[in-house]
Amino acid sequence: MDDLSLERKKQLYSRQLAAHTLRQWNAVCQEHQTTNEAQEHAGPENEGSSTAAINGDSNSGRKGVIYSDCITKLIKMR
Repeated sequence: MDDLSLERKKQLYSRQLAAHTLRQWNAVCQEHQTTNEAQEHAGPENEGSSTAAINGDSNSGRKGVIYSDCITKLIKMR
């Protein structure tokens, strides 16, 4: 096996791994977003939850929490 062939295999593996990771990320984030939307529509009984606590005026802060939760879920999937 020559060096060029080995490099191509490494590049292919790298692209496949990146695609797989992105699919996992998107699936977890979609699930998290769906859960949050369901809780937001459930009504005031959720006001004590951590989700309600992050639903303030700052969307950028909320996105940070969502991304953090997605990363945590991805790590647990391994």
